[in-house]
Amino acid sequence: MAEGLGARDRAELEEHRGLDRTVPPAESAAHFRAAADLYESAGDLGRAVAARARAAYALCQDEQPGRFDEALAELAGLRARVLALHAEGSASAHQVSRVLLCRCRILNDGIHLAEDTAAAVGALEESVRELLAFAEPHGDDAGVGTTVGEALGYLGNITAFGGDAREAARLYARAAEAYVAAERPWYAVEAETQLAGVSRHLGDPETAERASRAALEHARAYAEPGGLCRLHLQLVESLADNDKLAEAAEHALEAAHWADEAGESKGNGAYARHRLGGLLLQLGRVDESAAVLEAVLPDLTADDHGDGMIVQTLWWLGDCLVALNEPQAAAEHWLRAADIARGWPEQRDHAMLANLAGQALYRADLDSEADLAYQRAGELWRELGDVHAYVRTVRVRAWIAVREGQAGPAAARELMTSAAQACEGALEGAVDREARDGFRAELADTHRQTAELVASAAEVGPGENDTDGSARAAYTEAVAYAEKAIAAFTAAGEQYAEQRARAEILAGRLEADLGATDAAESRARGVLARHGAEGVGADARSLLEYVGRG
Repeated sequence: MAEGLGARDRAELEEHRGLDRTVPPAESAAHFRAAADLYESAGDLGRAVAARARAAYALCQDEQPGRFDEALAELAGLRARVLALHAEGSASAHQVSRVLLCRCRILNDGIHLAEDTAAAVGALEESVRELLAFAEPHGDDAGVGTTVGEALGYLGNITAFGGDAREAARLYARAAEAYVAAERPWYAVEAETQLAGVSRHLGDPETAERASRAALEHARAYAEPGGLCRLHLQLVESLADNDKLAEAAEHALEAAHWADEAGESKGNGAYARHRLGGLLLQLGRVDESAAVLEAVLPDLTADDHGDGMIVQTLWWLGDCLVALNEPQAAAEHWLRAADIARGWPEQRDHAMLANLAGQALYRADLDSEADLAYQRAGELWRELGDVHAYVRTVRVRAWIAVREGQAGPAAARELMTSAAQACEGALEGAVDREARDGFRAELADTHRQTAELVASAAEVGPGENDTDGSARAAYTEAVAYAEKAIAAFTAAGEQYAEQRARAEILAGRLEADLGATDAAESRARGVLARHGAEGVGADARSLLEYVGRG
């Protein structure tokens, strides 16, 4: 059928065949050369040069040795030829820009082959700027406009490579605008995607969201399912940055759908469901979140998704299960995550996960297991130099020790002593006032809890069949610890005034049980005078009623 066509029609047919991306590079180049010969025979010299430029670019795609230099050499001659034809009116601005663009594409693709990357980028920038200088004045032509868009995209990449993210964002925005102005919005998708990424890096979530929305809108009618999945995921991140969590969750669900359509259920589809589970958790939709996260967990592998995603999924799932009052199951997930994080260079996540597991096991009344988890977390916090977190794990272990079937009050007191010693050591080494005040407050809280622990360990109160006086001795010792807490909170400063007041009320309660009602009343009235009747003051009024002086 092609035999009956004229030279120009056959040339366009050959050019169309050359654009087929399923055709090998050498075959594609042959189609473009055939088109060039036919254009020349039809007297269309500008289109012939543009077709030869396309042939040179197609041929260097197979990356055989020498192809890059050969293509560049050919483009040098074609560039001179098309500019001369344009000067005499035999080549259009579109045809010139097409030849110049092919040279830019070859230089761009050759960067990864270059021994001197900076020099290769410099050559590309020079070529791109030449193209823009020629093409921008002719931007009203739709064909030229798309060339301008591509050139601006290259310039954005070059600028980003040079470290100027803000200018790169401006160039990507201009590239997208050029494509839209040329009525080729589907070409704008890549520039809009790059703009979204750079804007997120710059801390500009509003621009990132606008660019992500535009990219999805411009691609919706043309993109393959895999591309739509990635664009929905990009919008998920932009929306989440702007706290639009409900809409982000909707797009995560859409991304999962398109991943399934693309046969990527275990790749991007797994990431989309992972992200959906986290968003549902943030939205308080805990049942749904748990179901999504449990379903996606088997699809996550270290090789395909990385340890970080597995750990985060387990972490979120633990959060869900605690909210659903399943602390033992939550602890199992957190401990599994902790075992993965054990091998990471930075151990803070490992420590946090062990700590969370300890909390959940404590809540589940699995005391021995909770103690082991807290011991693991404490050792990690100590290695990380986080004295506050370390001390808190030791104090919890002290409370575990006095539970039924555990190590007992003596072991608990040893742990509280260790916690206090850690605070005192940190206080001695503190280099600034803020740190010192923080350690003083931590020491004060340790003393306060020791007072509570000592008093709670007494089998009876001081006046309840205390035949050997042991309860009275315990309460007297507890008052002394409460006094230490009051002194340490006072030294830590006014920001700890409420904690100090609570320590005073504790001391007053203990004194009341010892029969020292005047001392208890004095403490309560002092708290009321400083704090009023609300908040901690309400506890002071309760103490006054307890001693019968309300």
